[in-house]
Amino acid sequence: SPNVTPSNSILMERDGQVVEVTAGGVRTVVGAMDLVRDTPKRAPLLAADGASFLFVVTNVYDKGSQVRNAYAHRHFLGLGDLRGGRASLTEEQWYGGTATWFPDGKRFAHYEFDSTGGARVHVVAGSGAHEGTAFGLYPSPSPAGTRLACRPRGGGSVVVYTARGGKWDKDSLETAVFRVPSSDGRLSANEPAWLDNRHVLVDEGGSVWRIDTRKDDPEELKKLPPPTVRGARTMALSPSREVIAI
Repeated sequence: SPNVTPSNSILMERDGQVVEVTAGGVRTVVGAMDLVRDTPKRAPLLAADGASFLFVVTNVYDKGSQVRNAYAHRHFLGLGDLRGGRASLTEEQWYGGTATWFPDGKRFAHYEFDSTGGARVHVVAGSGAHEGTAFGLYPSPSPAGTRLACRPRGGGSVVVYTARGGKWDKDSLETAVFRVPSSDGRLSANEPAWLDNRHVLVDEGGSVWRIDTRKDDPEELKKLPPPTVRGARTMALSPSREVIAI
């Protein structure tokens, strides 16, 4: 999980630790003995500010989890900062789904899928405080950070949540559902890709669709070859949002 920092160092996972690699050597940022002793720290994800990062703490014994669903060991999301200070462990359980930072780096979203709660997306502040829960997979924040596009478990549509007043609790969320005409119910691991705060791209059913969130009339991008690998991330948008790689 390599990340390039503003100073051109590399934040990455190595031997169960999160390290920063520079021309001068390797610095351990979060070690195996930090937070929870003898637990691997994996998959760092750097925020746009170039300092805050998420990471996964694996195989944590959690008595509360054991009571709820009989699994004594869980994976949790942690928060770190390259500028210094101690890393912290959040209460967010990690089920293997992707996490993504909002553009301002003040919050992140991640999804989970289990047999009890189904497909859920959680919005969490950079402090680790839980801000809200929605339904879906593969969350993707809009450039302004006020909207979140997700994909439902069975496909067939894109769900867009809008936070009124910047709040992500259930009473502040507006929900809109936009259909995907050629869905076959099998999803790739690609997040919806926002072109701006209004238009979003999604691949499904052997096609790539551009959805205008002001109307329910998806446009198929027929000249764009669709990703072909199911269950893998095969699509990426450039920082300028003008070029897409598949």
